[in-house]
Amino acid sequence: MDTNDKPTTINNRIKRAKTLMNWAVSEQIIEENPFQQAKRVREDVKIHAFTNEEVKQILSHLRRVKRRENSLFSIRNHTIFLTLISTGIRLGELVNMSWNDINFEAKTLMVYGKSRTQQTVPLTSQLLKELALWKAYCERKFHKLNTSVWVNQMNQPITVNAVKLFFKRLADVMCFPQTRCSAHSCRHYYAKSYIEQGGDIVSLARILRHTSIKTTERYLTFFSNELQENNKKFNPLNKLY
Repeated sequence: MDTNDKPTTINNRIKRAKTLMNWAVSEQIIEENPFQQAKRVREDVKIHAFTNEEVKQILSHLRRVKRRENSLFSIRNHTIFLTLISTGIRLGELVNMSWNDINFEAKTLMVYGKSRTQQTVPLTSQLLKELALWKAYCERKFHKLNTSVWVNQMNQPITVNAVKLFFKRLADVMCFPQTRCSAHSCRHYYAKSYIEQGGDIVSLARILRHTSIKTTERYLTFFSNELQENNKKFNPLNKLY
Protein backbone atom coordinates (compact mmCIF):
# COMPACT_ATOMS: atom_id res chain seq x y z
CA MET A 1 0.00 0.00 0.00
CA ASP A 2 1.10 3.56 -0.71
CA THR A 3 2.06 5.43 2.46
CA ASN A 4 0.18 8.43 1.07
CA ASP A 5 -3.10 6.52 0.80
CA LYS A 6 -5.98 7.98 2.77
CA PRO A 7 -7.35 5.97 5.74
CA THR A 8 -10.64 5.41 3.88
CA THR A 9 -8.77 3.92 0.90
CA ILE A 10 -6.73 1.63 3.15
CA ASN A 11 -9.82 0.44 5.03
CA ASN A 12 -11.63 -0.31 1.78
CA ARG A 13 -8.68 -2.41 0.63
CA ILE A 14 -8.59 -4.30 3.92
CA LYS A 15 -12.32 -4.98 3.63
CA ARG A 16 -11.97 -6.28 0.07
CA ALA A 17 -8.98 -8.44 1.03
CA LYS A 18 -10.88 -9.98 3.95
CA THR A 19 -13.86 -10.74 1.71
CA LEU A 20 -11.65 -12.35 -0.93
CA MET A 21 -9.75 -14.45 1.60
CA ASN A 22 -12.99 -15.55 3.29
CA TRP A 23 -14.14 -16.80 -0.11
CA ALA A 24 -10.83 -18.62 -0.57
CA VAL A 25 -11.28 -20.31 2.82
CA SER A 26 -14.86 -21.34 1.95
CA GLU A 27 -13.59 -22.87 -1.31
CA GLN A 28 -10.83 -24.67 0.64
CA ILE A 29 -8.14 -22.93 -1.42
CA ILE A 30 -6.47 -21.78 1.79
CA GLU A 31 -6.93 -22.93 5.39
CA GLU A 32 -7.33 -19.58 7.10
CA ASN A 33 -7.79 -15.92 6.29
CA PRO A 34 -4.42 -14.11 6.63
CA PHE A 35 -6.27 -10.79 6.91
CA GLN A 36 -8.59 -11.93 9.71
CA GLN A 37 -6.71 -9.96 12.37
CA ALA A 38 -6.05 -6.93 10.18
CA LYS A 39 -7.35 -3.82 11.91
CA ARG A 40 -8.96 -0.85 10.29
CA VAL A 41 -7.03 2.40 10.21
CA ARG A 42 -8.55 5.24 12.17
CA GLU A 43 -10.34 7.61 9.82
CA ASP A 44 -10.69 11.35 10.25
CA VAL A 45 -14.35 12.03 10.98
CA LYS A 46 -15.79 14.70 8.74
CA ILE A 47 -18.85 16.55 9.95
CA HIS A 48 -20.98 18.06 7.22
CA ALA A 49 -23.02 20.96 8.56
CA PHE A 50 -24.96 23.60 6.70
CA THR A 51 -23.60 27.13 6.83
CA ASN A 52 -25.87 29.96 7.97
CA GLU A 53 -26.02 31.23 4.40
CA GLU A 54 -27.04 27.80 3.10
CA VAL A 55 -29.82 27.54 5.67
CA LYS A 56 -31.07 30.98 4.68
CA GLN A 57 -31.09 29.94 1.03
CA ILE A 58 -32.99 26.75 1.80
CA LEU A 59 -35.58 28.56 3.92
CA SER A 60 -36.01 31.21 1.25
CA HIS A 61 -36.62 28.50 -1.36
CA LEU A 62 -39.05 26.53 0.83
CA ARG A 63 -41.01 29.67 1.71
CA ARG A 64 -41.31 30.64 -1.95
CA VAL A 65 -42.64 27.19 -2.82
CA LYS A 66 -44.99 27.30 0.15
CA ARG A 67 -46.43 30.69 -0.88
CA ARG A 68 -46.75 29.63 -4.51
CA GLU A 69 -48.30 26.20 -4.00
CA ASN A 70 -49.84 26.25 -0.51
CA SER A 71 -49.92 22.44 -0.80
CA LEU A 72 -49.53 19.67 1.73
CA PHE A 73 -46.02 18.90 0.49
CA SER A 74 -44.83 22.51 0.54
CA ILE A 75 -46.21 23.24 4.02
CA ARG A 76 -45.05 19.91 5.44
CA ASN A 77 -41.53 20.08 4.01
CA HIS A 78 -41.04 23.65 5.22
CA THR A 79 -42.13 22.62 8.72
CA ILE A 80 -39.97 19.48 8.65
CA PHE A 81 -36.85 21.49 7.81
CA LEU A 82 -37.60 24.03 10.56
CA THR A 83 -38.12 21.20 13.05
CA LEU A 84 -34.80 19.57 12.17
CA ILE A 85 -32.66 22.70 12.39
CA SER A 86 -34.48 23.94 15.50
CA THR A 87 -34.24 20.74 17.55
CA GLY A 88 -31.34 18.68 16.20
CA ILE A 89 -33.42 15.50 16.40
CA ARG A 90 -32.52 12.44 14.35
CA LEU A 91 -34.35 11.41 11.19
CA GLY A 92 -35.94 8.39 12.87
CA GLU A 93 -37.10 10.54 15.76
CA LEU A 94 -38.62 13.05 13.35
CA VAL A 95 -40.59 10.43 11.41
CA ASN A 96 -41.89 8.86 14.64
CA MET A 97 -43.21 12.15 16.06
CA SER A 98 -46.83 12.03 17.21
CA TRP A 99 -49.07 14.91 18.27
CA ASN A 100 -49.32 13.33 21.72
CA ASP A 101 -45.54 13.76 22.06
CA ILE A 102 -45.79 17.55 21.72
CA ASN A 103 -46.65 19.60 24.79
CA PHE A 104 -47.54 23.04 23.45
CA GLU A 105 -47.83 24.54 26.94
CA ALA A 106 -44.57 23.15 28.31
CA LYS A 107 -42.84 23.71 24.93
CA THR A 108 -41.38 20.23 24.83
CA LEU A 109 -41.23 17.23 22.52
CA MET A 110 -40.98 13.67 23.80
CA VAL A 111 -38.71 11.55 21.61
CA TYR A 112 -37.68 7.94 21.73
CA GLY A 113 -33.95 7.50 21.17
CA LYS A 114 -31.84 4.70 19.75
CA SER A 115 -32.36 2.52 22.84
CA ARG A 116 -36.09 3.40 22.93
CA THR A 117 -35.48 5.54 26.00
CA GLN A 118 -37.96 8.36 26.48
CA GLN A 119 -36.35 11.80 26.49
CA THR A 120 -37.52 15.40 26.32
CA VAL A 121 -36.42 17.96 23.74
CA PRO A 122 -37.10 21.71 24.22
CA LEU A 123 -39.08 23.55 21.53
CA THR A 124 -39.03 27.25 20.68
CA SER A 125 -42.13 29.41 20.43
CA GLN A 126 -41.41 30.02 16.73
CA LEU A 127 -41.31 26.30 15.95
CA LEU A 128 -44.45 25.62 17.99
CA LYS A 129 -46.24 28.28 15.95
CA GLU A 130 -45.24 26.55 12.71
CA LEU A 131 -46.26 23.15 14.08
CA ALA A 132 -49.64 24.56 15.12
CA LEU A 133 -50.17 25.93 11.59
CA TRP A 134 -49.30 22.53 10.10
CA LYS A 135 -51.67 20.82 12.53
CA ALA A 136 -54.50 23.20 11.62
CA TYR A 137 -53.87 22.58 7.91
CA CYS A 138 -54.13 18.81 8.40
CA GLU A 139 -57.34 19.18 10.40
CA ARG A 140 -58.91 21.28 7.65
CA LYS A 141 -57.75 18.99 4.85
CA PHE A 142 -58.50 15.59 6.36
CA HIS A 143 -61.16 16.48 9.00
CA LYS A 144 -59.59 13.77 11.14
CA LEU A 145 -56.13 14.26 12.57
CA ASN A 146 -53.71 11.34 12.32
CA THR A 147 -51.77 10.71 15.52
CA SER A 148 -48.56 10.98 13.47
CA VAL A 149 -47.32 14.53 12.95
CA TRP A 150 -46.00 13.97 9.43
CA VAL A 151 -48.45 12.52 6.91
CA ASN A 152 -48.80 12.15 3.14
CA GLN A 153 -51.70 12.97 0.81
CA MET A 154 -53.57 9.90 2.06
CA ASN A 155 -53.26 11.07 5.67
CA GLN A 156 -50.87 8.19 6.36
CA PRO A 157 -47.57 8.49 8.27
CA ILE A 158 -44.58 9.24 6.07
CA THR A 159 -41.49 7.04 6.00
CA VAL A 160 -37.79 7.73 6.41
CA ASN A 161 -37.44 7.35 2.65
CA ALA A 162 -39.96 10.14 2.06
CA VAL A 163 -37.79 12.57 4.01
CA LYS A 164 -34.66 11.35 2.24
CA LEU A 165 -36.39 11.97 -1.10
CA PHE A 166 -37.29 15.49 0.02
CA PHE A 167 -33.62 16.21 0.78
CA LYS A 168 -32.50 14.62 -2.47
CA ARG A 169 -34.77 16.94 -4.44
CA LEU A 170 -33.66 19.84 -2.28
CA ALA A 171 -30.02 19.04 -3.07
CA ASP A 172 -30.80 19.07 -6.79
CA VAL A 173 -32.27 22.57 -6.46
CA MET A 174 -29.70 24.09 -4.11
CA CYS A 175 -26.53 22.56 -5.65
CA PHE A 176 -24.31 23.20 -2.62
CA PRO A 177 -20.72 22.25 -3.59
CA GLN A 178 -19.51 21.09 -0.16
CA THR A 179 -22.48 20.36 2.09
CA ARG A 180 -24.60 17.25 1.80
CA CYS A 181 -28.32 17.96 1.99
CA SER A 182 -29.62 15.55 4.61
CA ALA A 183 -31.47 15.39 7.90
CA HIS A 184 -28.20 14.63 9.68
CA SER A 185 -26.62 17.79 8.25
CA CYS A 186 -29.43 19.65 10.04
CA ARG A 187 -28.44 17.94 13.29
CA HIS A 188 -24.83 18.99 12.74
CA TYR A 189 -25.99 22.53 11.96
CA TYR A 190 -27.91 22.66 15.23
CA ALA A 191 -24.82 21.57 17.18
CA LYS A 192 -22.59 24.01 15.32
CA SER A 193 -24.96 26.93 15.93
CA TYR A 194 -25.32 26.01 19.59
CA ILE A 195 -21.55 26.07 20.08
CA GLU A 196 -21.08 29.28 18.06
CA GLN A 197 -23.61 31.09 20.21
CA GLY A 198 -21.86 30.12 23.44
CA GLY A 199 -23.78 27.03 24.49
CA ASP A 200 -21.91 24.65 26.79
CA ILE A 201 -20.99 21.14 25.73
CA VAL A 202 -22.75 19.40 28.64
CA SER A 203 -26.12 20.97 27.85
CA LEU A 204 -25.64 20.22 24.15
CA ALA A 205 -24.93 16.56 24.96
CA ARG A 206 -28.22 16.37 26.87
CA ILE A 207 -30.20 18.04 24.08
CA LEU A 208 -28.69 15.78 21.40
CA ARG A 209 -29.10 12.80 23.77
CA HIS A 210 -25.56 11.51 23.31
CA THR A 211 -24.78 8.56 25.57
CA SER A 212 -21.16 9.72 25.79
CA ILE A 213 -20.00 13.33 26.02
CA LYS A 214 -17.03 12.35 23.83
CA THR A 215 -19.44 12.17 20.91
CA THR A 216 -20.48 15.77 21.57
CA GLU A 217 -16.88 16.89 21.98
CA ARG A 218 -16.28 15.90 18.35
CA TYR A 219 -18.34 18.93 17.36
CA LEU A 220 -16.25 21.24 19.51
CA THR A 221 -13.02 19.84 18.06
CA PHE A 222 -14.25 19.92 14.48
CA PHE A 223 -15.64 23.44 14.62
CA SER A 224 -12.81 24.92 16.72
CA ASN A 225 -10.85 26.17 13.69
CA GLU A 226 -13.94 27.83 12.27
CA LEU A 227 -14.68 29.41 15.64
CA GLN A 228 -11.13 30.78 15.79
CA GLU A 229 -11.50 32.31 12.34
CA ASN A 230 -14.81 33.87 13.30
CA ASN A 231 -13.28 35.21 16.50
CA LYS A 232 -10.54 36.92 14.50
CA LYS A 233 -13.08 38.30 12.07
CA PHE A 234 -15.70 39.53 14.54
CA ASN A 235 -13.63 40.27 17.65
CA PRO A 236 -14.64 43.61 19.28
CA LEU A 237 -10.99 44.66 19.46
CA ASN A 238 -10.96 44.93 15.67
CA LYS A 239 -12.93 48.17 15.98
CA LEU A 240 -10.67 49.58 18.68
CA TYR A 241 -7.29 49.33 16.94
